[in-house]
Amino acid sequence: MDNDFKETVADPNLYRSCFELVYAACAIPAFFLIIDLWRGSPQLFHRSGALALFLVAVAQFKQLSKFRNKLLKNLIEVKEDKKISLLSEDYSALEWRIFSVGLYGTLVTAYGDVLVNWILSVK
Repeated sequence: MDNDFKETVADPNLYRSCFELVYAACAIPAFFLIIDLWRGSPQLFHRSGALALFLVAVAQFKQLSKFRNKLLKNLIEVKEDKKISLLSEDYSALEWRIFSVGLYGTLVTAYGDVLVNWILSVK
């Protein structure tokens, strides 16, 4: 069965924009947390979680588009009796980062104001 697959080597720039979206989705709520703590009121941090979720959704759709193209390419290769390629390690790493940052954005949206209020009460 191993002979039916070929090694997948992805272009390092292929997933770059998706990784950048995920990193931005992490950084934006942290930036707004600093602003809320500086201002002394929980106004922006929990709302920035929605922006993080939007960026994660865009990265996920871009990733799904790449997956669809890979699937179509593999279907053509099967029809021509060629070896098909598996998903790259970059794809798998991006998949886990998208899930983690999506969870992060959900928690920020749900409990961000509680966190800011708690930090401000401790000061």
